[in-house]
Amino acid sequence: MNSLEIIDLLINQKFAKNRWQAGNIMRGLKLWELEDEKSILERARLYRDLRKSGVYGNATAPCFEKAVDGVQVPLLPEINEKEKPDEEKGD
Repeated sequence: MNSLEIIDLLINQKFAKNRWQAGNIMRGLKLWELEDEKSILERARLYRDLRKSGVYGNATAPCFEKAVDGVQVPLLPEINEKEKPDEEKGD
């Protein structure tokens, strides 16, 4: 896929709102290196999931790097009822 097709794909799949944003995502994720649409969408989805996870705060660079490396979204440990402070339990 060429750059314009990748940009259109990112917009059509709702990974970006406009061409400028899609271009930044394409460059950050190095999407031109990928050969097919499926791979492009998988990397874009991984990036979006990393961003939404909040693990890296508002920083985009680590999310781009981790998505390019194929690193999955880290799971945060669950808090069970015994570990919650009393005010959160409703006591």
